[in-house]
Amino acid sequence: MAKHYLLLSGILMFLCAAAYADDSPHISMTVDDQSDSIIVLLRNLGEDPVKIRTDYLVDPVIGDISFEFSQGDKVYSQTSHVHAELPGESGYTILAPGGISGFAFDKDIVSRMHSLPSGCYFAVVTFHDTFAAKFAAYEGAIKSVPRRVCVVSDKGASKLTHPES
Repeated sequence: MAKHYLLLSGILMFLCAAAYADDSPHISMTVDDQSDSIIVLLRNLGEDPVKIRTDYLVDPVIGDISFEFSQGDKVYSQTSHVHAELPGESGYTILAPGGISGFAFDKDIVSRMHSLPSGCYFAVVTFHDTFAAKFAAYEGAIKSVPRRVCVVSDKGASKLTHPES
């Protein structure tokens, strides 16, 4: 019995070590709901620097950030987009070990892009850079845990632009 326990323990230790032995960066994402913005932060949990895209563009074709909102069984995907330029080398930065990068997205603009009526939703944010290989940057996808976000619909005119505009 003790022999089997030792063998099983050894196999489990090997599998656990193998799970962390890859060379892929370990990046976490947090999402925070503020009164007028949604804060998205990326943190490098690894021991090596990681090159990431930092224009935080919400565009279904060339963007690196996407939001998905749900309320019960209803899912609200993006229904409009910004007029964006293709990313360049200046849109990337090196995130040092322990480093943080992020952006405060205007809640009114994001809610309009998803046609959200007033209410509370669960938001899932995904970071994925389709141009990463071209710029030797992080090629993985990072998905947040669902986060409760509340919005108040504003019927006034709003210009849909990049959050930095």
